[in-house]
Amino acid sequence: MNARPRLSLVLCTVDRVEEVDRFLASLEAQGVPDLEVLLVDQNEDDRLRPVIEAWRDRLAIRVLTSPRGLSRARNAALPAVRGEVVAFPDDDCEYPPGLLRGVFDRLDALPGLDGVSVRAVDQHGGGSGLRWARRASMLTPGTVLGRHISYGLFLRRDIVERTGAFDESLGVGASTVWGAGEETDFLLRALALGARVRYEPSLTAFHPAKDDARGARDDIEAHRRRLEAYGRGMGRVLRRHLPAWRAGWWIARPALASVWLRARGHRDEAGDRWLVARARFRGWMDDPGRPSDGGPLA
Repeated sequence: MNARPRLSLVLCTVDRVEEVDRFLASLEAQGVPDLEVLLVDQNEDDRLRPVIEAWRDRLAIRVLTSPRGLSRARNAALPAVRGEVVAFPDDDCEYPPGLLRGVFDRLDALPGLDGVSVRAVDQHGGGSGLRWARRASMLTPGTVLGRHISYGLFLRRDIVERTGAFDESLGVGASTVWGAGEETDFLLRALALGARVRYEPSLTAFHPAKDDARGARDDIEAHRRRLEAYGRGMGRVLRRHLPAWRAGWWIARPALASVWLRARGHRDEAGDRWLVARARFRGWMDDPGRPSDGGPLA
C-alpha cells in the first residue's frame, strides 16, 4: 500500500454485490495505480467477502464498518482517508475510461483549485439524476444545484478535513424525513470556507437511471416515498444555505415543470414534479436547528 495515495475513494455499500464488483473493475481500468478504496460495508453478513478477496491483489482496499446510513458510513471513513484527493462513489456507479486522468489533469493545471465536479450520465446516454448545466463553470452557492452529485465530486483532502463531517440527519438511511441533500450541504459548507470547485461537464461518471417503478401499486408508493424523502432533504438544505428568494426559485422550479407537463398530457411526470416541489417546501419549512419530528421513513 502506498504511503500517500493520490486518491482515496470512500465507497459505502449495502445490499449490493455485482454492482460493487463492476465499480472496482471500472476503477482498475482507469490505469491509475496510486489510489486506495475505503470500502464501508454496512451489510450484516459476509456477502462481499468473495468480491473483496478477488480484488485485493489488484487494488488497495481497506474494509471498514458502520451503522446503517450513507452519511454515517462516510463519516466512519473520513478519519482513515490518506489520499491527496477524496471521492465518494456510489456502490452502483462506474467510472468511464479516462475519468480520473481528466480530473487529475485539471487539478494539476490549477493548483489553486480545491475540487472538480463531473457530470453524470445514464445507460441511455442522457444526464443521470439531474438536469445538468451544459457549460463548465466555477461553483458558487447559487449555481451548485444542477452542477454536482456526490459520486461525481473529487475534492482535495485539505478542504474535506476543514469542512468536517457529513450531517447524519441527511441522506439515504438517515432514519429521518430528510432522505437526500447531504453532499449538497457538505459542498455548500466547503464553499462557505472559500473552496474553489470547478464543474466540468466534459468529464462524466456513469450511474444507471432510477426506474420510475410505475407497475404495481407498492412500487408506485415506494417511488413516491423516495421522491418525498429526496425533496424534503433538499428543502432543508436550501433553508440552511440559501436566501429565501433563491431557495424559492428551486422550490418553484419543479412546480412550474409540473404545470408544463400536465398541459401536455404527461400526468404521471407532472404528479412527480408537483410532489417534489411540495416536499422541498415542507423541508424548507422544517426547523433547520432541530431534528425532524416526522418520524422515520418507511
